[in-house]
Amino acid sequence: MFEGCQSLKAISFPAVLNTPKVTNFSSMFSGCRSLEELDVSGFDTSAARSLGWMFHGCEKLASLDVSNFDTSAATSLSSMFYGCTKLASLDVSNFDTSRATFLSSMFGECESLRSLDFSSFDTSAADYQHGGLSWFMDGCKSLRTVTLGPKFSFEGAGLERQCSLPTPRGDRLTGRWVSSADGMAYDPNDIPSNTAASYTAQVAAFADVDYSDSSWYGDAVSFVASKGLITGYSGTTLFGVGDVLTRAQLATILWRNACPD
Repeated sequence: MFEGCQSLKAISFPAVLNTPKVTNFSSMFSGCRSLEELDVSGFDTSAARSLGWMFHGCEKLASLDVSNFDTSAATSLSSMFYGCTKLASLDVSNFDTSRATFLSSMFGECESLRSLDFSSFDTSAADYQHGGLSWFMDGCKSLRTVTLGPKFSFEGAGLERQCSLPTPRGDRLTGRWVSSADGMAYDPNDIPSNTAASYTAQVAAFADVDYSDSSWYGDAVSFVASKGLITGYSGTTLFGVGDVLTRAQLATILWRNACPD
């Protein structure tokens, strides 16, 4: 409908635009690279089987409200938001993806997104042979918080992992994700499927700790720090790797464990 309208900056839809019988919204705004204002909050997408590529390449959109979208009939959501490079937030927490076999590159190159909530996502139908979850979040380099629900599987309908969370990069970031479920820090490829939890990009709390894969103690430090059991030396960013634990320090750790705030 508006695909390739590269100079269009704003679209205002009248209230009389009714879409309850529309089954295909694919590529509706694809390539609208100058679009800055778009209100689709009133769209009825309940009959939509395809929403793929709908906002593909809308690189100037700073905000987009799709929180009321009904995706329960959709089989394709592939590249739906691909290349929406200015979107800093996007509410997809109510998306029903239980029928979606095409989810590939859904959020690809959304490089400004800070958080995503997939708590309602069911990826059990995502078939690798039909695109599945490949490149699902590739290029989301600003993500710092991701919430997964009990039906989010990185394997989709198959047995092998199809995608992972991106590796968080930046000042003092370790490249791992800390789980709200167990306090452990995970490499992107090790985050478990079908486990409800919020994952936060891990910040290196201590300057003297090696958080790399070769470290035998990095995960343990992350765990005790996330639980507030060990906070490092006061007034410094030092954990005290290799230092002898005193009786007073051990007593403090035990007290914090027994009486958490």
